[in-house]
Amino acid sequence: MNRKYIAAGKGWIKEFGKRGVFLASAVTAAGAALIGSVYVWAPVCQAMVKLMNGREMPMKCFFSGQALVMIGTLLVVNGAMMLFTKKLTHGGAVAAAAGLCAIAVMSGGGLGIGICANVEMACHATAAWAKLCGGVAFAAGAAAFALGLKAR
Repeated sequence: MNRKYIAAGKGWIKEFGKRGVFLASAVTAAGAALIGSVYVWAPVCQAMVKLMNGREMPMKCFFSGQALVMIGTLLVVNGAMMLFTKKLTHGGAVAAAAGLCAIAVMSGGGLGIGICANVEMACHATAAWAKLCGGVAFAAGAAAFALGLKAR
């Protein structure tokens, strides 16, 4: 393999290239935005649902938010590992799959956990952010996977 450096003083880039750095950073940013959307700028509902036996439990959007935080954490760690290990093929496949999982968590058609049926609930804003971040993670992951395969 040709081990040329892209720019003097930036030896860590090697064959990874500027595209690889951009794609890995996009995966990391999508994960961070997914976590931020759940906790900061579009938090899920905090309402409780009353059960038949009189006890209360969180609504399903709470559990969707928890799943999104886990997927976001996976994306952040995966993006960082892509930057440090320079493995675009493996990291891209994981990022694309995690992006699809983030989208699937918000679908309520039996595939994912879903969100509240009431359109006025706060979890609908979280769902929009989740779909956006999942789409970005999928696109960046698929591009990284293709770039990694091309480099082989």
